[in-house]
Amino acid sequence: MKNKPQNIYRWTAIVWLVGVVAHLIWSVLQQREQPPTDEVYTQALPFQIASFAFSSLPYWIGALLIILIIEFATFGRKAP
Repeated sequence: MKNKPQNIYRWTAIVWLVGVVAHLIWSVLQQREQPPTDEVYTQALPFQIASFAFSSLPYWIGALLIILIIEFATFGRKAP
């Protein structure tokens, strides 16, 4: 049985999102294990999420785009 391309794209996006959330959780937990500093704002959860969004999320988005382009090129072609 052949999967529809839309199902493949959907599963790719779901797996990507799970990967991003897992990396975000790991990143926040790593930052929480650091010894406290005088800069209290760096210990706040919104700052840590923003730090992740600016430092790691662009790479995740780029990886998703590359994977989807490859999938479109592979599975998006119509059979002759």
